[in-house]
Amino acid sequence: MNNYKIVLPNTKASTYRIVTIIIALLNVITITYFHHYVAKKDTIDFYFTEVGYIFLLPPLISYFIYKKGRAFSMGSIAFGNFLASIVWWTISTWYLGLLSMVFSILGFYALKPDFTIIINLNGIIYPSFPKKIIQWSELDNVVLKDNVLTIDFKNNNLIQHTFDQSENETLDEVALNQFVKSHLQ
Repeated sequence: MNNYKIVLPNTKASTYRIVTIIIALLNVITITYFHHYVAKKDTIDFYFTEVGYIFLLPPLISYFIYKKGRAFSMGSIAFGNFLASIVWWTISTWYLGLLSMVFSILGFYALKPDFTIIINLNGIIYPSFPKKIIQWSELDNVVLKDNVLTIDFKNNNLIQHTFDQSENETLDEVALNQFVKSHLQ
């Protein structure tokens, strides 16, 4: 076999979710302040702040009221943060727009159920953001043992991941280690 996939759990998803919700709440507070104290009535800035409410309030309300629909609400909140960043750019507050955009991307990233490391003839495709392709020439050793994957680089960096065997039932530890050993030599 020339293509091995190791599914890793998304351990930082809950942190990203909390940060996404906090950013959405901060967006609502900041839009409220801007709406009431900065934007003049009957200006385009005033109306764009109202659009910001439309983007952010419904998904936040549904998140806090309906516990069963939280997965759907998280995507809506991340999308609301993304649209709020456009609102901020439209009313010439680019730094808030940039901040909101970064956290909306993290919110979308939190929705990924798992991460997959792919080991093939070309090297290792590592699920970072953005995906990183690690060439065999960069590696000193790669070992899979007891549900722990260790990637040892020639520059003394080390990556270790534990994973759940139930999500990787078809993974043959011996075959993977032999495949890696043949490509490292």
